[in-house]
Amino acid sequence: MIREFNNPELAPRNSFHVAQRAARLIEFDRTEDLQELFEKGMPDP
Repeated sequence: MIREFNNPELAPRNSFHVAQRAARLIEFDRTEDLQELFEKGMPDP
């Protein structure tokens, strides 16, 4: 499964709990999902 988040808070996702946000974050449950995305080429910004 692939999940996309727009403007997520990153503190719960990093070991230093730095209060930052990302414009876009994509999470992958399976390695195969990530490999499939890379095989398609660069995503649009």
